[in-house]
Amino acid sequence: MNCNPYLLIIAFFVTVSLSYFFNMEVDLVGATSIFDKAVKYQYPENGQEGLESDIPVQNKTFIQSIDQGIANSINTGQRGLNSNNTTEVDTLVSDDNSLLANIFATDLLNRVYHSATLLEITAKLPQVRNVSFADILNQTLETHHGIPSNKDVEMRQLAHSIISKNGTADNLFEIFYLMPNGNMYMLEPHSIQGTLKENNYGFREYFQKAIQNNETYLGNAIITTASSGIREAVLATPVYSLEDNTTISGVWAGGIDFGMINHQLQSLDLIKENKRVVYVDGNGEKIADSDPSKSNTFESFNRLVSFKNAINGETGTAVESLKDGDSNTRAIISYKPVEAFHNTWIVLVMETLPSN
Repeated sequence: MNCNPYLLIIAFFVTVSLSYFFNMEVDLVGATSIFDKAVKYQYPENGQEGLESDIPVQNKTFIQSIDQGIANSINTGQRGLNSNNTTEVDTLVSDDNSLLANIFATDLLNRVYHSATLLEITAKLPQVRNVSFADILNQTLETHHGIPSNKDVEMRQLAHSIISKNGTADNLFEIFYLMPNGNMYMLEPHSIQGTLKENNYGFREYFQKAIQNNETYLGNAIITTASSGIREAVLATPVYSLEDNTTISGVWAGGIDFGMINHQLQSLDLIKENKRVVYVDGNGEKIADSDPSKSNTFESFNRLVSFKNAINGETGTAVESLKDGDSNTRAIISYKPVEAFHNTWIVLVMETLPSN
């Protein structure tokens, strides 16, 4: 019995989506009512479900796209089995890739919103808003790249809890707090803080945008200043002081681990289907790649018409030439923008065409 590969992909993302809700657990000391309300919605007691009106729009959209995707995939697969027309087969390839682009884009959007929501909720907690050891930062910044590991334990415990219990679902591998001038206050895991090569991050786009917009910002791909030198993207949200609730007292941020996203894409083994899925940031730089042989290779896709169309908010499919080593290959590329938190990332689903 043959199984439609697209149904397997859809089922995979249904499972991943559900994990966002059933893995969102954070141990919080003295959590505020806003966090309690969120947890009660995510994990209803006694089998009760949250109110539909409380369901975030992006989660409703994801569920609806899965339902539509299953129906479309079944219909597309059946038409492909019954067709001998080359033009129609090419059209079906385009339809299939567009379907996949929508599914991957919805999943990526769901991931980003889930991580950002977690940061926004915890940024309202007193453990984050009360920067207890700011007065010693001038004495410890150069030697510890922030406050020592035994200071502001409550904030560190909260950050560690987010990483340890939500890392798999959110892809957040580090949590840190920056002062209003960009100085590093603390970073968890502390082992990373100790290897930082910079003490001030006021030059980072994510910091500047979070301060300027007074809202959460999704950064583009960067190389971390830690000794590991890995590539990451940062979600940053402003933190307001306890005194007046209007003055920004810092920025609460989380680093997104591209390795986890790569692993997820590669587990689908899309190479067997002659497909490659790439996530790129707002500059066109690759974030994740379904091809294991290329996932560690830096690539920019900003010259593609597909990228230029998607960055302008368009969804569609194009036939373009791709650089593959020393040669060029033609490919059908379906593209879908992922617009979130004042930035746009893009999903590209590519399928190489046979050479003439």
